[in-house]
Amino acid sequence: MGIKLLQKARITEVDDTSDRLVALFKSETALAEDAFLKSLFTEMETLSANLTEAIKRDKGVSELEKADKVRNNAIRTFSKVIEGYRAMPIATVKQKGERLHKVFSKYGLRLIQKNYTDKSSYIAALLKDLQSPDLTTLIAELQGVTECIDGIRQAQEAFNTHRVGYEKTLAHNVKQDSATQMKAPMLTLINEKLVPYATTMKMVDATKYRHFADTVTQIITDTNTAIKVRSTRSAKGKDTPTTSTKS
Repeated sequence: MGIKLLQKARITEVDDTSDRLVALFKSETALAEDAFLKSLFTEMETLSANLTEAIKRDKGVSELEKADKVRNNAIRTFSKVIEGYRAMPIATVKQKGERLHKVFSKYGLRLIQKNYTDKSSYIAALLKDLQSPDLTTLIAELQGVTECIDGIRQAQEAFNTHRVGYEKTLAHNVKQDSATQMKAPMLTLINEKLVPYATTMKMVDATKYRHFADTVTQIITDTNTAIKVRSTRSAKGKDTPTTSTKS
């Protein structure tokens, strides 16, 4: 039967394993003309390349979400600073805080709940409002406000950069499956085709196939070991009781 790559392998682990298997076959010059292996590894290399691109797309979504959280936090910080000035017992400072709040309240924290596109538009409008000549001096006089506005602007620019990069990748691979969808075909290719063939050919012609078959087994074993170690650590983390801080 032979060893099998564990089904609970992460997508990145499956991708890495396939890359190492492809590299192994390319190094086995004696097997270069094996028709079955040539066909199998041509398919594996193509699937691996597509899987790598799919992982990049999935990562792009994650990076976009992180960039969105940064701009959300920048908006929250700005709101807190404004509220701080509105609560000041010094009348002149409080008045400036109220003026700033009047501008910000057109958008408010509710803009955080908007979709990516709407939020970007609202942030652009907010930044434009804050550039009004009658607010320039006021903003300069309130410590920390300029930095908050710069923080929102920088967060928005970073988000735009991430989004353009993500959309370029998405447009290039518009008809491609997700990384999760590609995992199953790769596992099938490794477990149901490569491993049985390598195991059989090692028995048929040990001199020619032993090194290849044994290395295939070793590569899969290494990945499975890493998966088991990770799973054990994860299980221990979940089972570890937390110490109560209540007195």
